[in-house]
Amino acid sequence: MVGISTVNNSKPTIRSYFIEKDFFSGLKLGEFSIFDSTKKQLLYRIESYYTIGGKIELIDVSSKQTIGQLTNPLNLLLYAGNFSIFNLSSNQWINGKIERIFHMINDKYIIKWNKRSILMETKFGSLTTTFEYENHSGILAKFEKRSTLFIWSNKYDLQVLSDDLPHAIYFLAIAIKDHNSRVRYKG
Repeated sequence: MVGISTVNNSKPTIRSYFIEKDFFSGLKLGEFSIFDSTKKQLLYRIESYYTIGGKIELIDVSSKQTIGQLTNPLNLLLYAGNFSIFNLSSNQWINGKIERIFHMINDKYIIKWNKRSILMETKFGSLTTTFEYENHSGILAKFEKRSTLFIWSNKYDLQVLSDDLPHAIYFLAIAIKDHNSRVRYKG
């Protein structure tokens, strides 16, 4: 397993996931399998659909229930998408927005959800992406893209350091980051 030691943080990991992008998804947004850290138990699937701008759903494999969804409006300059996360305790969908922030060096997104602002940032040249509140009060989660010799499918290790936010937010954000990186580097 690739270590995620490039970001210093004193918080212990609450939960770890292994995320693997499907080899082929055609012209749709990427599809992913989300496993526990041992890579033995499939927990969630991200499925994508052919629509204008794209749509993905996050499905809890055990209940076969959709617990998150994201729509991706077309935007030629910077990414902006709307998402919803199902809150089991209130039995309601809570809407949010994720937008790419223009930055010359680092790759940055702002996630607005349930009156919270979360910054997702990848420093230039790093394979590690961190999530923290906009006021920089500590890292909530981080993921690292695994380096592979072949570009068959992207793989990620996600470490959740706080249960402040639903883990579904991180899964959807990884799908967006993966898609935008692929689009940007196609040339």
